[in-house]
This record gives sequence, structure tokens and C-alpha cells, in this order.
Amino acid sequence: MNTIPRSTPRDPRTPSAPILPRDRWCLPPHHRWTFSHMLEMTATATAAIRRGQTAVWTLPAAARDVTGIGFESHRETRTVGA
Repeated sequence: MNTIPRSTPRDPRTPSAPILPRDRWCLPPHHRWTFSHMLEMTATATAAIRRGQTAVWTLPAAARDVTGIGFESHRETRTVGA
């Protein structure tokens, strides 16, 4: 019999459903449920943002091409643009 560690995340709406895999929660088919239920999966907070009485600042533009930035995900090398 397999034992499941208590720290393993589950779908809170259906406790008897399969476990959301920690290493693939952000990939299909799990990602749709996870992103829709992010508040249930992680501790989050909201804060009121107040602008105050001063004028809005205009920030300088610094556009750059980021499509070539590489990263490793699930033992594969990928780029932002692919």
C-alpha cells in the first residue's frame, strides 16, 4: 500500500480525487484547475493601492527582446519565445 505524505496538495473540492503532482502542477491537465484555484493552493494577500494627491509619474520606456532568454523546465531547455 502506498502512503501519501500530508504535505501533498489535493483538490480541496474533491478530497478523494487524485493528488495534484508537485512537479507537474503547472502543466496540462493540472494547470487549468490549479490556476483557477490559486487562492486555495497558496497563501495570498491583497492590498489596497492608493495613489495619493500627486501627479502620476511617466516612466521611461526600455523595451527589450526577451524571446531568446533560456531556462530549464522539466529537464528540457526552453526559451521564452518558444
